[in-house]
Amino acid sequence: MTTRRVDKYFFVFTSIPYLILLLGMLNTQNIYYGLKALETRSSLLLYPLCFALIPKKEIKWQIENRLNYILGFFCFATFIFSLSIFFYFKIFEERTLSYIIQHNNTLMNISIYSKYQIHPIYLALNVGVSLIFSFFIHKTLKNNNLKLLNSIFILFSVLLLAIINKRMAIISLIIVGLIYLILNFKKNVNKNRTLFYYVIFIILIFLGVVFFPRYKDQNSFNEFKKISSVIYDPETSIGKRVYLYRTAIDIFLKNPLLGIGTGDADINLSDRLVNKLQIKYQNYNTHNQYLSYLVSLGLFGFIIFMVYLFYILKISIIRNDILFICLFVFLCLNMLSENILERESGVLVYAFFINFLLKSNWNFKNKNIK
Repeated sequence: MTTRRVDKYFFVFTSIPYLILLLGMLNTQNIYYGLKALETRSSLLLYPLCFALIPKKEIKWQIENRLNYILGFFCFATFIFSLSIFFYFKIFEERTLSYIIQHNNTLMNISIYSKYQIHPIYLALNVGVSLIFSFFIHKTLKNNNLKLLNSIFILFSVLLLAIINKRMAIISLIIVGLIYLILNFKKNVNKNRTLFYYVIFIILIFLGVVFFPRYKDQNSFNEFKKISSVIYDPETSIGKRVYLYRTAIDIFLKNPLLGIGTGDADINLSDRLVNKLQIKYQNYNTHNQYLSYLVSLGLFGFIIFMVYLFYILKISIIRNDILFICLFVFLCLNMLSENILERESGVLVYAFFINFLLKSNWNFKNKNIK
């Protein structure tokens, strides 16, 4: 019986986001909440361990021979889940399509069975990841029927993103699309066709954002039109985030080196906001993954986390793995407006796919990467 060797360097490096949270437990007062936070983010430790046990050559074989199946399964699952919301409320509750589109975010987050509920921000994140995957799958498909099915999925996902109407997912996808165009433009034989598809993608999202019916006519992009007043209004999405960011920075400035601990950040932030704005108590988070590490772990943990991210980005660029670059940049951009490593629907996607793609490019002793 042979025992698998653990790639210790890979495991330690990829577990950094979790390991520094463990260190933050030494500085926390709320042990119970800290343990719950560690439980929620346990995939940041378990997936690195799993991939550290799998030989790199096996991962590379999977990527060379089964990547379309792996990415396609994720896309298919996202498609089925998203479509099932429409079918359920259309068939069993006899709602009109206009009603389902208008109330889609509420239906998926509150009205369906609690086991299947998902916050629209995280559904938009998953749909965005699926779109990135589906574009890469499309390039490799030879069968015309499969290409047609994939095209239908891409169209559905683009329109769904417009319906969900979450700014950061849409903006991040547009930025990632530009990065993809820049990285591929020289070697792309069909430059005009690629550019055409990208323009169509932007136009479809724009039309959906503008013309799809909205719940109480709330279009999140409208806040940009009056940004100078919105940032001072905590009732708006942007204004609430500005207050969260300011409060988080205030907490950090009082605890700059080691932060306030893994279990205390959200509670401290929520208490301050309730007292400051005289609002009903809710469990708030920073709505920014970088600020979350800064508040919880101070400059010590934040710098380690940023070095970890930059090293991954450096590896993906050196290896010229465009799928890896696009996915990683998309997830990092979404961290600017949401704590995606603190909810299962965000951290599971990050932990699995980043570790999977990183392992295939991993070579700790490679001087070019160092």
